[in-house]
Amino acid sequence: LFVLASCTNEINEEGFVDKENTISFKAYSNKTRAYQGGDADISVMKTGSFGVVGYTSDNNIYLGSTNKAIEQSWNSTSWDYATPSDLKYWPANSMDFYAYFPYSAQGDVFAQSDASGDVMTITNESGNQDILFAHAADISQTNYVPLYFKHALSKLKAVYIKVNAVDVQVEVQKITFLNTSTKGKIKVDYSGNASYETTLNDAPRFFD
Repeated sequence: LFVLASCTNEINEEGFVDKENTISFKAYSNKTRAYQGGDADISVMKTGSFGVVGYTSDNNIYLGSTNKAIEQSWNSTSWDYATPSDLKYWPANSMDFYAYFPYSAQGDVFAQSDASGDVMTITNESGNQDILFAHAADISQTNYVPLYFKHALSKLKAVYIKVNAVDVQVEVQKITFLNTSTKGKIKVDYSGNASYETTLNDAPRFFD
């Protein structure tokens, strides 16, 4: 006769997983950056998945690993673990969380500790997607951790040229956008602030 025991209520006597103490999430996205399409909002997020890592109050990674976030996907009613074996239960103390959308199984890096410096590094080499990120700090055990996603990248909707002189027509030959990039790395630090590391050959944009 073998007896299986657990220090939590993770598995009840019928063998089913008890999700009472599961670390679970709710996701929210702010308004899109422009009125034109192509921006990720909550409806777009629900068609894909986001990645999340979590750190305990001693600043050590607990949910996820340094080279892989935990994937959360929409199951028609709530966000849930895409891979059931990734499921984690609340530790005794509070936690910090870092999340991003869209999820990638590889290419993104997470620090072992979130005590200082950059914690989450998201690689964007395609240059054609909207990227969101979220940070939730010092969260004690709760039914759902609220993740408020922000746009990591800016978007130009239109360029307007104003001429004050009357009856003057202007023909634009060229517009140069400086300090812009579509590829590189997005870094989120321990305070939830984003910075950017651009690809060296990603030049300024010229429009005739």
